Amino acid sequence: MRNTGIFNARSRDVPSVVARGEFAAGFAVPSYMAFEIVWPGTRSSSWPEDAWITPEPIGILAGSKHPKAARAFVEFMLSERGQRVAMERGVFPINPKYRVQGKPGSQAEMAVEFTGGLRSYFDVDVNNIYDDDIARSATSR
Repeated sequence: MRNTGIFNARSRDVPSVVARGEFAAGFAVPSYMAFEIVWPGTRSSSWPEDAWITPEPIGILAGSKHPKAARAFVEFMLSERGQRVAMERGVFPINPKYRVQGKPGSQAEMAVEFTGGLRSYFDVDVNNIYDDDIARSATSR
């Protein structure tokens, strides 16, 4: 713990504490929120080779008060227009036929730059280095 300053509740807070000089580096979950806060003089361009790829979760909760509206939203997000809206925010598409494209300086292009030019997760081999047995043994100590 002595090498860790604090654990922020939100990954989007990490760039601000680094930019203020409170810490030399910070670790966060890369997501579109990371591109909303771009601090002058800082960069967030470390993409580990075996980084986790996590699609943004979406679903309909059992017992939802408005299941028809929820279904319409999910259907929209899975449509071409919905995927394009998500990509504009720097979220990678879940459909292999779409590629992240945006205007220079946009959140979409920041996501592409952050991942070293990647425009779709379907364009690369994904490695899974997670070991459930190791994780369980570490938490059971």
